[in-house]
Amino acid sequence: MNRVFLDALRTGLGDVPDDSRIVVGVSGGADSVSLLCGLNETRGERSLQLHVAHLDHGLRPGSRTDADWVAALARSLGLAATAEHQDVASLAEDSGVGLEEAGRRARYAFFERVAAEVGARFVAVAHTADDQAETILHHVVRGTGLDGLRGMPRTRSLGPSVQLVRPLLDVSRQAVEAYLSDLGQHFLTDPSNSSEAFTRNRIRHELLPLLERDYNPSVRDALHRLSAQVSDAAELVQQNARELLKRSLVEAADGTTDGKGERVLLDVATLQDASDHVMRAAFVELWRDRGWSRQRMGFTEWQRLVDVA
Repeated sequence: MNRVFLDALRTGLGDVPDDSRIVVGVSGGADSVSLLCGLNETRGERSLQLHVAHLDHGLRPGSRTDADWVAALARSLGLAATAEHQDVASLAEDSGVGLEEAGRRARYAFFERVAAEVGARFVAVAHTADDQAETILHHVVRGTGLDGLRGMPRTRSLGPSVQLVRPLLDVSRQAVEAYLSDLGQHFLTDPSNSSEAFTRNRIRHELLPLLERDYNPSVRDALHRLSAQVSDAAELVQQNARELLKRSLVEAADGTTDGKGERVLLDVATLQDASDHVMRAAFVELWRDRGWSRQRMGFTEWQRLVDVA
């Protein structure tokens, strides 16, 4: 099992160059501990330099002790670690988003800061194949387009000079636990992972097992195949959308000192040459390019823009 896990980890690292410095996000759970141990086992092969990062979300009593446990694990491996505490509940209340989203934002912002402090170009997190299946189902339940069906990308930009990588995205949670068992390595169990207050947990503990038992024993593999096929299609749509936006863009002006907001002028005749789907994608690209908030933009809002055009 060790060899299978480590081979999958090596493949998952993809194009991360030799001699890279990597910040490893470690919560103390099985997935992140397996990622840290696996990277530590293989770092000598490519002269990788690892730095452990742990964020305490402050959502349960005793969570601060997790940071001490992670720091001790890092020391046992001869690695430096950075830990930080944030009141994620207050962040969620102040920003008007849910706890899960507030925690995700705080976590990635923290990882990006740590990467800048230690001079790392990469941040590795421990999302597994099971997390990917849960994410896709979560998106389906909430309502999604092609982007949601792609699930989590293996790599994405975390900042101007920092890349997020997910080396375990093809590794099952069962393989993770088998690897840690072979090592005799302990890990922490977060009781909030069993709480039915979170939609993701209900998907993990109720919906996915139900689908496997009563509909398709290989539903996780089916969701992975769907993700791969949708990714190919979405890349083509995105390419066409960017070309459409480039052809139709007449003028883009930033906000001015007299209080007027940003203005973007598009040639409607050019937009009308495209399908509704590509036109919606072009508006998404425009929002992304301008750095405008997409929090309140859903299918209805994007389609309204298409109807106006």
